[in-house]
Amino acid sequence: MTAVAPRRAPAPARSREAVRPHLRVAPSPPRGRRRLGFWLGAGVSVAAVFLLVAFHVFAVQHAFEIDRLAQERAREEQRYERLRRDVATRTSPEAIVDAASELGMVFASRVETFDEPASPAPTASGPPADEAASTLAQSWDDAKGSLGP
Repeated sequence: MTAVAPRRAPAPARSREAVRPHLRVAPSPPRGRRRLGFWLGAGVSVAAVFLLVAFHVFAVQHAFEIDRLAQERAREEQRYERLRRDVATRTSPEAIVDAASELGMVFASRVETFDEPASPAPTASGPPADEAASTLAQSWDDAKGSLGP
């Protein structure tokens, strides 16, 4: 048996336009442009990394500042509480009596109280007339009247 090579079907007829499409390979850019693009890209990358590191440094510095302020705030809160406790202790009745006895003060042998005189009862038409208020109202009316319409 002899092997027969398979035959291919004939290629379809192509028109002249189909054979030469209007596409062509773009010329490669000059070598200097490629180098410029490479160095420009490298410079931008280095600048981006530098800025990233700089922002990180600023963030860490601010974090240290925040920690320092938080510690200072905690100290001041403790100081505030201590001072409040001192004020409460020093203004207690026992502390006032002790301070008075250190100054040589003694308890009174007798205590006298005074009663305030009774004020006049308000009338049904309202509180008693105030002489200063009526004088003030009259002077205000006089001043406004002199200013004109």
